[in-house]
Amino acid sequence: MTMQDRLCHGTALWQLDALSPVYEGTSKAVYQAESMEYGPVILKINPNLQEAEHETAALSAGTGGGYCKLYASNLTLGLLLEERICPGISLRREPDPVQRIACFHKIFRRIHTNAPSNGETYLDWLERAETFCQHDPAGSALREDARRARQIGESMFAAYPERVLLHGDLHHDNILLDAQSGYRAIDPKGIAGPPIFDIPRFLLNELEPEDPDALSHMEMVLQLTSRTSGFPLPQLRELLYMEAVLANVWCAEDGEPLCLSDLQIAVRLLHH
Repeated sequence: MTMQDRLCHGTALWQLDALSPVYEGTSKAVYQAESMEYGPVILKINPNLQEAEHETAALSAGTGGGYCKLYASNLTLGLLLEERICPGISLRREPDPVQRIACFHKIFRRIHTNAPSNGETYLDWLERAETFCQHDPAGSALREDARRARQIGESMFAAYPERVLLHGDLHHDNILLDAQSGYRAIDPKGIAGPPIFDIPRFLLNELEPEDPDALSHMEMVLQLTSRTSGFPLPQLRELLYMEAVLANVWCAEDGEPLCLSDLQIAVRLLHH
């Protein structure tokens, strides 16, 4: 079934009007629309049924109001109908870093629920990243970093036995302002791991390597995040490095340019 076939099916199934593309790719697509039953909605098309199932699980399990609502789904076709956050202003637009961190932690504390015992984990991601770097020439430059990142992941999994459904990609552009109830999260990956693993993606997105004050800014972010979350500062430094490695491995897998400046700053902060 083509992407257009899936779009037509979802439009008819849920009687959607005023469709407008948010993102259209060869393997995924996102549309905003109007629903007679639900009002402003998001229609997501993802033929990767495992990813669609993971997102459905995270949104369905969310009970703290930290996520957008999942109205309906058809996992046979990879279709999800979700609440559209309005006005949907990204947390990235908040100019005060102290406020950004505070808003992030309000979401962080509200989204986690117990994970199933047999689901995919963050550690699976790190192990696959290391395997890629060991066997694919595109990742050979990151081989040692990927090994170290996996070791950090293993140590965190050992230190924190709790397993929750993580967002997995909790960065600024996945945290949107709702006029009625403040910021809420969208686009969860729905993988399992300790709650602390939902912090490093936010940290990495605070990093602007072109900024001449990037190092001092990130030192402030790390220290404030540690105080706010209660997680030890050395562990957050390790997780920032781990996430920078993982982001670079994914770039290598996709044939995209590496973000080595991010990784270099993360290494400096690791030893700060």
